[in-house]
Amino acid sequence: MKTRLLILTALTVAVVSAQRIPIDSVRMVNANGVPVDSGRTVQVSGILSATNQFGSSGPAFIQDNTGGVAIYDASVSGFAIGDSVNVSARLDFYRGLTELKSPTITLVVAGKTPQPRALLAAHLGDTANNRETNEGMLAKLRGVFDTSGVFMGNRSYPFRDASGRGTVYIDSSVSDILNKMIPQDTVDLYGCVSQYDNSSPFFSGYQLMPRSYADVGGSSGSSLMTIADAFVDTLVPLTEPDRLGQTVTVTGIVTVPSGVFSATRTDVYIQDRTAGVNIFDFDYRELKLGDSLVVTGVVDIYNGKLELTDPQIQVVDSNHPLPAPQPITCRELDQTRNLLGSLIVIHGASATSLIVEQGSNTLFDTSGSAEMYVGSQSGVAGLLLAPDTFSVIGIKSQYDASLPYTTGYELIPRFRSDFSRSLEQESVKTIAEVQSPGPDGYSSRYEGRYVKVRGRITGPAYVFTSGSSPSFYIEDATNGINVYAPAISGRDSAYIDSLGAEVEVVGKVTEYNGLTELANGSLRLLNDTLRPVEPKPLPFNGLLSEAMESKLITVTGDVITEPASAGGGSNFTIKNGNPGIDVRVVTGTGISLDWVVPGKRVQVTGIVGQYTSTYPFGDGYQMMPRLRSDLVDVTASESVGQQMKFSSVAPEVFNPSGGQSCQITLESPGARKLYLQVFDLEGRLVKDLLVNVPGHHYEVTWDGTNNTLERLPIGTYVLNLKGVRDDGKMEVQRKLVVLGTRLR
Repeated sequence: MKTRLLILTALTVAVVSAQRIPIDSVRMVNANGVPVDSGRTVQVSGILSATNQFGSSGPAFIQDNTGGVAIYDASVSGFAIGDSVNVSARLDFYRGLTELKSPTITLVVAGKTPQPRALLAAHLGDTANNRETNEGMLAKLRGVFDTSGVFMGNRSYPFRDASGRGTVYIDSSVSDILNKMIPQDTVDLYGCVSQYDNSSPFFSGYQLMPRSYADVGGSSGSSLMTIADAFVDTLVPLTEPDRLGQTVTVTGIVTVPSGVFSATRTDVYIQDRTAGVNIFDFDYRELKLGDSLVVTGVVDIYNGKLELTDPQIQVVDSNHPLPAPQPITCRELDQTRNLLGSLIVIHGASATSLIVEQGSNTLFDTSGSAEMYVGSQSGVAGLLLAPDTFSVIGIKSQYDASLPYTTGYELIPRFRSDFSRSLEQESVKTIAEVQSPGPDGYSSRYEGRYVKVRGRITGPAYVFTSGSSPSFYIEDATNGINVYAPAISGRDSAYIDSLGAEVEVVGKVTEYNGLTELANGSLRLLNDTLRPVEPKPLPFNGLLSEAMESKLITVTGDVITEPASAGGGSNFTIKNGNPGIDVRVVTGTGISLDWVVPGKRVQVTGIVGQYTSTYPFGDGYQMMPRLRSDLVDVTASESVGQQMKFSSVAPEVFNPSGGQSCQITLESPGARKLYLQVFDLEGRLVKDLLVNVPGHHYEVTWDGTNNTLERLPIGTYVLNLKGVRDDGKMEVQRKLVVLGTRLR
């Protein structure tokens, strides 16, 4: 190891520091491009971005936060990239390149990282304020080489980005870059900005000099080749790659990321300018769409599919633009090996089924038919396609179990977004809008159309499914709806029994015995955080109605009929005041009904269903508990009171226009007939809440409307509770409540 020169005394440091100048100061040139201080001794400090990579005497390069400059002398061999140094040297230039000659170099600290300056190819030779602003700097560009083949020493190679063209110069001393394949994809290119100009004025010949193969996106020690060369097949008829079993190194952009085709293995695709190929390994590695890779692996073939196995993978960069998919017809997809492993697109396609199935699907265009294969992990299964034509992007792959591998070609889409048009592009509607009736007043006005909604699961599939097609309920902030027989990916299917899971459903609006359904569509999970929907209380004397269909509600009432078996479940009736409410308990709930007898008081929570065959489907409403906890015996806890009274009235001041209501709880001995009514301050009756009901425990809601459901004006009102005893005597309790409004 060579000994580095060190600063020996504090006095030396102080003297050098006093004379040190920013590197930008030595970069000033005259009208001919010659340094104005040429021949003068200068002292600068900075970080070395290159040392002996371009030969034992350099040029090396040093930079600070103002600029960079070359150093030419054999003494640079004693230092390393990243060393922070002080330099005292004579300012000179060679063929336009400003240099520090015959330097004295002292180490300050080792191990710093020189930061590249992001540039565009057209701006390598920029000048400003009589300075060549980028010469001498470590730079980073992003673009493509305009040539193919291998790198050779002391050669210039054209490089292109969005700004135009630049020049990359390969010095013969950079040995690990020689005879390596020139990348055919977009790369991040690093190097020192140099200049080689034979004539005055010296304002041309700017070039970027990579220091290693890694600076052009390669991995040291590998021999890059194109994917097409790695998998060339010269035999006729085509059978297997010529290099089958050989180890090769290729580079490309990830077109199918990890997790799309396998959740447990590395199963991705990359593509360069010549071809695409599958990268397969039994160990999982996370690789993202747009990652730029250098891959060394074994050339393999699996049922016709071209693979690199046992891969060593280097991620060079990320977020690269993807190669454009190549247009192809169904006939070309089905009958040739062209573009195998590459991104392709079929325009004007249609499918035999509206719903994309997991596994094999058939596509058509004007040229014929071809197979589209959908894996279980991609999430594409269940997509509802446009009913006419669409474009679809995917990988051209193959599954043929025997030589010479001339059949089994298939397109494999990666994402739902690979389809240009689908019914999922429908805007999200509220469930209340989908449930809104058409002319008959009951059936949905969207009947026969496909719609998209979002909601949380309220009725699990294991309870409401009969047969092989799942059936369950969801609800958003506006209403609920039944979902029937959707296509669901394997990952999402586990959540259709999870109360509170948020899902998105696309389906065809149908009516089944009065029940509005989203049928034969697709479902995808939006949020697996379980936030169960709170049931809405049914007001006393409230009736089940079309507006409540598929909503989750709760009600307390008295059992008036024995449970009776009926087609996979049992039915009984409770009274919620005057009206009777039918309760349907299906076998899948596991709810025992042995204790449910007339006279019991129960609290029921469940979905409002409907089953009627009579058009226009205006009856047959029923409550459907889901869980054992949905049917509770409250006979003891809600026994008749010892005296008639208001237990609570809350809030006593409420704002109906803001969605508030007043919750009234009262108790009464059983030997009473109760009347709960609302009067204004002039003694006029405005609302009947309870009329001639037996004494008991009651929970009643008043929403601030009168008997014709019109909203009452703000003001003070009287809750009048009247109890008539068997002997005809009456007792009365009163409470004041106030209808208010929000102050602006």
